Amino acid sequence: RSASFLISDGVIPENTGRGYVLRRLIRRGMLFGRELGMESSQLSNFVGTIVKEMGSHYPELIDNEQFIVEVLEKEEKTFSKTLNFGTSVLKGMVTYRSKINDPNHPLLIANESRKNDDPESIGSRLADESIKNQIKKTRKNQELEIVKKWKKTISGTETFVLYDTYGFPPEVTKESVQGKDIDVDIDGFNREMNKQRERGRISGKKFGGGNTEIKFYEKLNHPPIVFTGYESTKLLTKVTALIKDGKTVEEARTNDNVEIILEKTPFYAERGGQVGDTGILINKETEINVLDTQAPVGYLNVHISHVTNGLIRVGDSVTASVDKDGREKIRRNHTATHLLHAALREIIGPHVKQSGSLVESDRLRFDFTNLKAISDFEIAEIELKVNEKIRNNIPVEIHWTTYSKAVAEGALAFFGDTYENKVRTIKIDAPWSYELCGGTHMDFTGGIGPFIIVSEVGIGSGIRRIEALTGIKAEQTIRNHADLLKTLSKQLNANQDTLVEKVSEIQQDSVSTKKALLNLESELMKAQLKGGTENTKTYEISTPKGTITLETAEISTSSVNNLRKAADDLKQQYKVGVVIVGSNINDRPSIVIMATNGAVKLGVNSGNIAKHLAGLMGGRGGGSALNAQAGGKNVRQLKETLNHSQSAVEQSLEIN
Repeated sequence: RSASFLISDGVIPENTGRGYVLRRLIRRGMLFGRELGMESSQLSNFVGTIVKEMGSHYPELIDNEQFIVEVLEKEEKTFSKTLNFGTSVLKGMVTYRSKINDPNHPLLIANESRKNDDPESIGSRLADESIKNQIKKTRKNQELEIVKKWKKTISGTETFVLYDTYGFPPEVTKESVQGKDIDVDIDGFNREMNKQRERGRISGKKFGGGNTEIKFYEKLNHPPIVFTGYESTKLLTKVTALIKDGKTVEEARTNDNVEIILEKTPFYAERGGQVGDTGILINKETEINVLDTQAPVGYLNVHISHVTNGLIRVGDSVTASVDKDGREKIRRNHTATHLLHAALREIIGPHVKQSGSLVESDRLRFDFTNLKAISDFEIAEIELKVNEKIRNNIPVEIHWTTYSKAVAEGALAFFGDTYENKVRTIKIDAPWSYELCGGTHMDFTGGIGPFIIVSEVGIGSGIRRIEALTGIKAEQTIRNHADLLKTLSKQLNANQDTLVEKVSEIQQDSVSTKKALLNLESELMKAQLKGGTENTKTYEISTPKGTITLETAEISTSSVNNLRKAADDLKQQYKVGVVIVGSNINDRPSIVIMATNGAVKLGVNSGNIAKHLAGLMGGRGGGSALNAQAGGKNVRQLKETLNHSQSAVEQSLEIN
């Protein structure tokens, strides 16, 4: 039931945040099902009952029933595979421990089973690395105690790898080893998880890259900045703080990089997916480029700036001017994002929920919940719907109201986001599009201009991403596509209306031509392989068990596959024989060696022959006893190398 409600609110199973809560719920239900003896826990079968019992009070369950079922089925299928693979990896860890009794055990000295990638070998490898790392950090006289402790404990690092790499939850690890006199270092696992979260948090922080600067701005206790950017992009204001190299300063000079806080600002700080504004701050003494605007704490807008010229002091008055062209493009893209969201919900289904966005001046990116890729037909439908709303030049209505009232009226609020009691809402042809949003928008949809979708891809389990263009950028892209069609039409001597048919015709001709060339090349190879020509040589090699026929040939061909085919055709002529065929392929010498079963029984090994010949060409070679390949760097060495074929075969016999 909890999973159904979360999914209907737009939450998708993930490894972080609310998505991880959902994943844990689903997987716990599956594990309980297994404890009850169910082969596979079909939680999705209960969705119909939940909807029947609670749908009248929570209509979103009815609207999203099919999507809830699909999400649960997919997660159940994924976790079943995870359980099977992870169980085998864990088995390898436990089995390896049972083999080790002391720090001088041969397995801890050798590097055996390193190359195997089956799950049990992976588990053995992880266990091996765990104890070796522990021994390295231990004094000589304490190694035996470390091994004894390790034998009875799956380390935090191993548990973390099971979870992070193979999706095997720590609680499942703990349950799986119960009754085997082995514990799990959950504290160590939590430490590894905290390290990962810290790495992710630091890499994800656009502002400052870490917690230190965030805390710095919290300690400033600066009052919230008055934002005037909804009404105007230009304002006379006052500098209230300057921050340079993580410290407050009283002034900044030419070429200084400085973070500036203003009493009031028209600069929008990045939030809700919309990037921060850029622009300039000027007065009689200075000119400053605002490169970005961020809000590290609440509504404290910080202007990331570079002093182009002059001197700026705390308390100075400056004229703050937002880059109007950049802001206008951002407004277009942000309003288009709302139209896209509403179009997706209408055409794909009400289960579609925003799960992330990026609104920049030159593009928009929209992440949303959906298990399947959007078809080309659906993308065309979405584009048509958005452009229809743009052509109708619908007013963009902006209202301030209370959160509870907006939600009661049907406004979309996004699960996991935090809202104050007073919220800003954006209506476009409501109730078709009605969202809570603090971003900057067009006054009418007609100002967006053309809208085109340039890509639609999956970025995670149940999450799709659309990238789109509007306005001038969309016009340029459409123009480029039109020019491309025009150029292709000229080059292919076809009308644009018949261009697809022309390309298909060319492709068919190309296939026919390639087929004819392959046939010709095949006939040419057969002619080159005829005995008695200067391209072929035949040897008889005597062994105590019988005679081996060796035939070598140098032919002209375009690929290694053709070279293999030629060698295989030549091999069919012998019961006890070896064929060595070489060619110049892309200005590199390539040689294929093949031996019959009869020759292999007498001791021939094609792999050893390949290594010998490759060594003569300064290259590499290898393979099985029956088939092998050698390559080199200098094509001029090919003929001389083929002349050493007899000695290479004889040496192979001696080795074996």
